[in-house]
Amino acid sequence: MADPRRATDVSSVTDLADRDQRVRFASKTLVAKLEECPSLDAPTRFPVQANPLVGNIEGMAITGRRHGVLRLTLVADDDQSPAAITRLYGLDILLPRR
Repeated sequence: MADPRRATDVSSVTDLADRDQRVRFASKTLVAKLEECPSLDAPTRFPVQANPLVGNIEGMAITGRRHGVLRLTLVADDDQSPAAITRLYGLDILLPRR
C-alpha cells in the first residue's frame, strides 16, 4: 500500500537520477506476501511455481472499504496458454489505525 501524500510532486522533473533534486518518496507498507498464502491444494500446471494458488497477478482493483478493512480484488489471467489458469483473488486488508 502506498501513501503519496508526503511525497514530492515530480510531475515536472525530467530526470529523477539528478542528484541535485531532493525527492521524498511515497511511503509504502507491505500488506500481503501472496506466495506465503495457503495453497489450498490448488491445481497448477507449472510444477516450479512456489505456490500453485498464486499466478501472474496482472490486475488489481479496490472493491470496497469499510470499518478499517480495504477489500482488494486481484486477477491472474491465463495468458491464452493452456498451461495457465485464470483466477480471481479477494483480499481483505486491515488498515492501520491513525
